[in-house]
Amino acid sequence: MSNVTQLWDACAQSIRDQVSDGVWQSTFKEARPQSITENELILTVPNHWVKAQVEGKYNPLVLEALEEASPFKSCASAFK
Repeated sequence: MSNVTQLWDACAQSIRDQVSDGVWQSTFKEARPQSITENELILTVPNHWVKAQVEGKYNPLVLEALEEASPFKSCASAFK
């Protein structure tokens, strides 16, 4: 398992624990880790609606999960 997959798995579990099953299914279930740099995780999502939801409404949650799971002090996320 790659580092990016391990990091996203940890983030995803944290996110799943904090959102309803409906939100998980419609917004996060199909997100996949694409790459990681020193302080940025890039995820692919299935469509523009999901991208807008994650970048807008859920970005603070994603960043919190990423900061908890990441060894880096400052983290960012990007979605494609």
